[in-house]
Amino acid sequence: MIAARLDLVEAAGILLVHKAAVDTRAQDAVAQTDSTGDPLCMTGDKTASDTPGRTALSYAAELASPDMVRLLLDHDADPNSRDSAGRRPADYVKNRTGDPAQSAKIAEMLK
Repeated sequence: MIAARLDLVEAAGILLVHKAAVDTRAQDAVAQTDSTGDPLCMTGDKTASDTPGRTALSYAAELASPDMVRLLLDHDADPNSRDSAGRRPADYVKNRTGDPAQSAKIAEMLK
């Protein structure tokens, strides 16, 4: 999840090749982000909270990383998996305020 949250595609690929569980759910916040999906954990800034039950795919979708989303989907990540608030990965794309074209591309991949 952390590799997905920080868009470390190569690291995530290595983990997946070594049988990392693709749909493991976060028990708590993995990395806080701002409204564009940029990780705030790297700057020390904080947001209010994160939602338990999220998967790596939901973090990749929020970040709008097509390479990470594709990698996770290619390893059978479930695009319909819901977190504890009932949101699917595609719902995190809808809430982004970043690049609309990038968000649209990710939303299409998650259909």
